[in-house]
Amino acid sequence: MPYKHIILVFIGMGILASVNAQTSRDDFMYYLEYMGYLTDYPENEDTTDLRLRSGFMNKRGKVIIEPQEYTKILNFRNGIANVVLNSTYGYIDEENNRKLFPQFHKAYWNGKFGMAEDENKKSALIDMSGKLITGYTYDLMKHISPQSNFIMVKKNDSINFIDTEGRVVFHDSIRLTEMGIFHSVAAYEGRNGKLGLIHKDGYKVTPPEYDHLYGEYFAPTWVAGKNDKYGLINCDGEIVVPIKYDKINYVVCDGDPVPVKKGDKFGYVLGTEIIIPFEYEEALPFIDGRARVKKDGLHHFINKKNKILASFKHDGGWNGKNYVSTFRVRFRQNKKFGYLNKRGQLKIDPVFDYAFSFKEGIARVGINGHWGFIDMFGNPVIPIKFFYLSDINEGKILFVEEFE
Repeated sequence: MPYKHIILVFIGMGILASVNAQTSRDDFMYYLEYMGYLTDYPENEDTTDLRLRSGFMNKRGKVIIEPQEYTKILNFRNGIANVVLNSTYGYIDEENNRKLFPQFHKAYWNGKFGMAEDENKKSALIDMSGKLITGYTYDLMKHISPQSNFIMVKKNDSINFIDTEGRVVFHDSIRLTEMGIFHSVAAYEGRNGKLGLIHKDGYKVTPPEYDHLYGEYFAPTWVAGKNDKYGLINCDGEIVVPIKYDKINYVVCDGDPVPVKKGDKFGYVLGTEIIIPFEYEEALPFIDGRARVKKDGLHHFINKKNKILASFKHDGGWNGKNYVSTFRVRFRQNKKFGYLNKRGQLKIDPVFDYAFSFKEGIARVGINGHWGFIDMFGNPVIPIKFFYLSDINEGKILFVEEFE
């Protein structure tokens, strides 16, 4: 079994602990998932002799879909898991019923629709039964977010979007960016090289006046940049945070104070009002009323009134919108990961090479190239022995194991 695909698709995804401020981790991981799935990589001579098989278990470690020697496999999304068996692309459902589609050179499904690629690397939209919705007419096809009903397509260096029925959204004369359609609007480029917002119904929300525009699904706002200053605009083009800050550091939940940078310090604003003064070296967004900040070499949790809830010396970090866990908070010390409680007290020693946020009471960790899950006290729930384990998704954990 070619080991290369599992490593580069899965481990490459697993080590990603943070992404840039304009891309949600969930969207980035979804995009990385299917783009990696449709990409071929060179053989690794040191590892291709390994025999690997993949299956699924529940969060207690009980095998619910027996492992098989797939060439490629992904975790479940919308009730199906993509698989490749002997170069044939398809998927399995929750009952392990397998559908393979030999008519496709390559294909990926997200449980609602799919994307296929022919031998000439032309792309087409397909449905779950393998029926072509469009022809192989596109040079590139990207589904930016699992929450979106629109797919970015490129043809002859021109960008547009289609819906899940294959209908083209914008007029060909509009010069669009690849960002995506967020809350019914997309970014377009004017003749002056500047960016503006356009509604999917065709009318321009703003003139092209911005140097940067980044949208996301966390909140119905766009990060807008002009003359190296940043703020937020909403989908009606109205400025909701003045465009005067040096950095917008993640926008997660609509209505929460936004971490922004002015000079060399971070503070939090809500609209035009400064909620928390500019006194922090680092600042992450509020999750469930708490945010992680850094000041004078110490990390803190604060509430929206800027009251310190906990202080600790350990290096924190962004790990997607769930970086503040209900149970435990991941931290890093001397290149190893461990976990703190809400008060910043050490609860699980930093002994892991990789560690991820708790979900459903357990967390995925890696040591010396092997993966497992631990509980809130650091006890193994699933032994740290697997070649690879995915995170929990739809109640299932994808596992990859070596065998003779």
